[in-house]
Amino acid sequence: MHIDSYQFGKIVIDGTTYNSDCIIFSDSVKANWWREQGHVLSPEDLQSVVAAKFSVLIVGCGYSGLMKVAEKTRLFFAGE
Repeated sequence: MHIDSYQFGKIVIDGTTYNSDCIIFSDSVKANWWREQGHVLSPEDLQSVVAAKFSVLIVGCGYSGLMKVAEKTRLFFAGE
């Protein structure tokens, strides 16, 4: 997967334009991704990621830098 371009409200991945938040996997894109609490990332928001048995997780902070990773999410992925 290759991010061709990014700007507020628009991301182009492998030539396809998305106007919503996305989860980018190594072989696919999950578009129209919503979180339980807006700009706070919780473990429940990442169930499809957990199911994919990833080895690396990169969390973007969004165009305005508002995305925050909740402490419970950090602990969840740390195995605590």
